[in-house]
Amino acid sequence: MRKQTFLIPTLSALLFSTAILPNKIYADEANMNSRADEQADSIQVSKSGQGEASQNASSETPETSSTSATSDEAGQTNNQQAKWILVNNQSEENTTPENQEKTSTETPQDSASKSNQDITILHTNDVHGRMVEDDKNGVIGDAKLASVVEASRQQGQTLVFDAGDSFQGLPISNSSQGEDMADVMNSIGYDAMTVGNHEFDFGLYQLKRLKEKLQFPILSSNIYVNGTRLFEPSTIIDKTSDQDGDEFVVIGVTTPETATKTHPDNIKGVTFAD
Repeated sequence: MRKQTFLIPTLSALLFSTAILPNKIYADEANMNSRADEQADSIQVSKSGQGEASQNASSETPETSSTSATSDEAGQTNNQQAKWILVNNQSEENTTPENQEKTSTETPQDSASKSNQDITILHTNDVHGRMVEDDKNGVIGDAKLASVVEASRQQGQTLVFDAGDSFQGLPISNSSQGEDMADVMNSIGYDAMTVGNHEFDFGLYQLKRLKEKLQFPILSSNIYVNGTRLFEPSTIIDKTSDQDGDEFVVIGVTTPETATKTHPDNIKGVTFAD
């Protein structure tokens, strides 16, 4: 089977960009009794499944027109959709009588299959040690973050990323030079993170310690120490090892301005490529 690979570049300033994969569109087939007095507002469906618009087609919503026009093409694509969310990933469904009838006839296996093909991507960035909830400043804290992540995982496949600047910032994290923050991130179960411009604030040696402490990869493709790349440039995430074509490649990139955002003693011998 030919593998398909999805690339997610992870940036320190901007985490990544994803391709929103088209979801297979299910077209309902219906047989309607044609009556002369109902032709103005009905749609007749031929045996081949191709619908002919009635004289009242102008009342059709733009969304319905778009769905009808693209159903044949989308039906040939991989039935998978990547959804980018921060907190809420609930999507609205068309609740027409036809859809309600179709939903009632779906088997549990059909519903489970659709749920497993949805991918939810959660990301954090510039946390700066804010582990504790702070309503005054709009900080949800890591306890609530863990609940959000767990709820998303219960609904389907979920990827969790951090775009850097996590370990340094508040005394609660600075007191352990980011190690307590690393423990919390391990507990939440991040899939990957990249190196932000403040990850060197505790020095190169401590950053290497944090790298070893993390139970998920910390990535950067453009940081070198004496000519040798310091971190892995990318990682492959495969949540379903028994399936081909649903792997995610995550690429880490760190802003070169890091060289001027931390003390020079913290980055001796370190270079940041373009």
